Amino acid sequence: MPVKVGCTSDYNKNHPDRIRNKREEETVILVANKRFGWVDCDEHITELAPRIATHEEWKNSRMTPHDWKKFSSKYTAEMNSTKSRKAIRNLGERSKNGEKIRLLCYEKDDNPYCHRYMLKLFIDQSPVGNTESD
Repeated sequence: MPVKVGCTSDYNKNHPDRIRNKREEETVILVANKRFGWVDCDEHITELAPRIATHEEWKNSRMTPHDWKKFSSKYTAEMNSTKSRKAIRNLGERSKNGEKIRLLCYEKDDNPYCHRYMLKLFIDQSPVGNTESD
């Protein structure tokens, strides 16, 4: 089952009419450093969010393709930590076993410069059944 991405504004508890259809058929996972009470999600996995310093450096940049490449390199390195690799493998297993997973972040859906898209690829490409201990 492919992992999908979404924006927190579409999962706002204060505006239930905005929550997407079939919400109960997917596991909604927030992959951000902060969680606000208005976000309707099932899980919050901070290990899969960019470190605050990495995120702030990106947000304070000119947001050029060069800046995105720099952010991407740092984020990729961060996702090589033991906890992050384990979380990625876990979501990959769950997805491949048929669970519908949606990754949420605070960026708008139409913003291609968001770690959700990179994370989705990491999860989709994660090895299944890997028993390597971390």
